[in-house]
Amino acid sequence: MLFARIQDQTGPFDGLNGVVVDIWEAESREELEARVGAEVAREFVEAPHGECRGWRYEEGAFVDADTLRHPGRSEAEIRDPS
Repeated sequence: MLFARIQDQTGPFDGLNGVVVDIWEAESREELEARVGAEVAREFVEAPHGECRGWRYEEGAFVDADTLRHPGRSEAEIRDPS
């Protein structure tokens, strides 16, 4: 499994929202917690793939740079505008 570490700008009281700063591979969340500690593991969410470093993570969803430049359009529409 891949896990994305989120650099949260809002703090722990507003949910996890921020930028993906690192990708870690682990067999499970338990293994990740054993490696980084339970406190730090809260900064990680399961990543969709290994190429999302730099993406934003907002309200439980990953948002890539292309989507941010084209609000209201799906990723499929951005990649194939026909």
